[in-house]
Amino acid sequence: EFVAFYLLLYDILAVNFAYFVALWLRFDLKYSMIPADYMAAFIKFAPIYTLFCVVVFYILRLYKSLWRFAGFSEFNRIFASSIITMIFHIGITIFFRRMPISYYMMGAVMQFGLINIVRFSYRYITMQKARRAKEQLALHNAMIIGAGAAGQVIIRELKNSAESTAKPVCVIDDNVNKWGRLMEGVPVAGGRDSIMEAVKKYNIDQILFAIPTAPAQERR
Repeated sequence: EFVAFYLLLYDILAVNFAYFVALWLRFDLKYSMIPADYMAAFIKFAPIYTLFCVVVFYILRLYKSLWRFAGFSEFNRIFASSIITMIFHIGITIFFRRMPISYYMMGAVMQFGLINIVRFSYRYITMQKARRAKEQLALHNAMIIGAGAAGQVIIRELKNSAESTAKPVCVIDDNVNKWGRLMEGVPVAGGRDSIMEAVKKYNIDQILFAIPTAPAQERR
C-alpha cells in the first residue's frame, strides 16, 4: 500500500513535470519566452489531465504490480497508458489552447520515460543486489556448453535461482560468430577445442551441457 501511494504521488508530479519541461524546451529553456496564453492554458488543463492519468494508470493496474518482478507485461501496460493519455492530452488542449506539435511529442516521450524509470529501476536495483549476494555465496564456477536457447535458460536459472550454488562464468559454442560475445553477461569463450583452456582460465569446477538436440557421439 505504501509503495502504491508513493508511486501515485510520483506519477502526479511526473506527468506534469514532463509536459512543463516540454513547453520549456520548446521555448529554448527560457521561462520568460513562454507565451502567457500557453502557460495559462497549461495551468487550467493540468489538473484534469493529471486526474485522467491517475485513473488510466489505476485501470491498467500500474499500482498493483509487484515491480521487483516487472517484465514485458508491465512495460506493455505502461506503453498502452502512455498512448491513451497522449491522445487525451492532445484532445483536451483543443478546448483550452492548442499547443506546439513539439510540445506534444517531447511531453509524451518524457512522461513515458519517467513512468518507466521509477518502476524498472526498483527491479534493476533488487536484481543487482540479489545477484551480488548470490555470487558471493556461489560454491562453483560453471561452464555452459551451448550458446543457444537452452544455454540462455540455464544461465538465467543459475543467476536468479536462490537454490543454485553455481555461478556461470563462460560459455562454449562451436559457432565462431558467437565467440567473444556476451550471453546474459557471460562471455562465449570459444568452441569445443577451447574447453580445457577455458577450464583453467576461469577456474571451472562444474560443466553444464545445454545442447539437447546433440547426438550421443557429439556429446562424448
